Amino acid sequence: MLKKILFSILIILGISFLLLEIASFLTLSSLKDKPSNFKIFYADSQADFIKKSRSKMVEAHPFFGFVATSSDYYHKNNIGFLTPINFPYKKSPADFVIGIFGGSVASSMALYIEKHPHFIEILKQKAPSLGKRNIVFLNFALPVAKQPQQFAIYSHYQDMIDITVNLDGYNEVSFNSFGQPVEFPFWYSILFQNQIENFEKLAQMKKIRQRQNDLFELPVKHKYLAKSSLFYFVWKALTISLEKDFYFYSEGSQKGYSIDSKSFKNNEQDKEELNRMLEGARNWAYYTNLQATLAKALHKRAIFILQPTIRENHSKVLSKEELAFLELIPNKNKLIQTTKVFQLLKSQLAQMDSKDSKDSKVTKFLDLTYIFKNKPETIYTDDCCHLNSHGYDLLIDTVFTTISQSL
Repeated sequence: MLKKILFSILIILGISFLLLEIASFLTLSSLKDKPSNFKIFYADSQADFIKKSRSKMVEAHPFFGFVATSSDYYHKNNIGFLTPINFPYKKSPADFVIGIFGGSVASSMALYIEKHPHFIEILKQKAPSLGKRNIVFLNFALPVAKQPQQFAIYSHYQDMIDITVNLDGYNEVSFNSFGQPVEFPFWYSILFQNQIENFEKLAQMKKIRQRQNDLFELPVKHKYLAKSSLFYFVWKALTISLEKDFYFYSEGSQKGYSIDSKSFKNNEQDKEELNRMLEGARNWAYYTNLQATLAKALHKRAIFILQPTIRENHSKVLSKEELAFLELIPNKNKLIQTTKVFQLLKSQLAQMDSKDSKDSKVTKFLDLTYIFKNKPETIYTDDCCHLNSHGYDLLIDTVFTTISQSL
């Protein structure tokens, strides 16, 4: 009798699963933004997760604000930067060293170049004078890093670098905690206030990252799961849920930074947040100018790039997938604020550029906020500023062209 009941239950479960799979397949077939190839989709999703999560686990540093800790998700050097090359780098006469500074977009760009060595040949084609040189990329960028920590890192390691590429602007205006000076690193409240609560947050963040890693790895290791339409919807829901949990403990734990959409109904808070963003923009301009002044004094070439963001209105013709990212932002005033603040960043960059016209070979200031203006295809991978491989290809091409013009 028991065997018959268990057999009946298995039959019911099998039929239920089959019906759910068929329903999921039909639903998925009706979606316009469905993955064209599940195998490639899950592999790309895992790679994107690894790239984004590489330095989300950090530790305090007395001079640089913070650096990355050891983790299964990325390689780091002896200091805590996302590069296999230990510092200080012993530069040979044949080396041409390019230092990349900024936040997660800059760091991802450096890691993308590291993963695709053919970029070195592309740069040599654009800059024939580098033909016989050994080109070395040093990654000084860290996710959510900003000024003035970048200035501190540059001043400490400038003797190892031939040319600097600074790609930033977004973090300076978007990651400023209320009640703390804009010069403080974003992770300040967790890393520099030694409370048990903060250590518990770091432990929770590590656990969630491991769960995310397992989830992204699952369809890549088990190919049969990647073929299931039902699994796709379950996987999608779990990835969103875990990401929200992670940000609850990280960004959500910063004073004044809330993921609760109710808090955004307060106009006074919107005004206060806009003022913080404007203060962050002025902080970016001050330390970027200071870094440029130091580079000129040392006769070091440097390129300062204002990065693009999906949040700036009219900076790109958005695809349906990118429009869906913006729908995730609970407070649409964020888009208006970002656009206003980026106008200030652009004017500050233009002022620095006009003052530096005589030294155009030494320092260059580049506004790339509209680099994707005429690109209707999907380039952004979230509601912030991170890019897919096509986006990095376009960005790197422009950066390399600028480097060649600086030599």
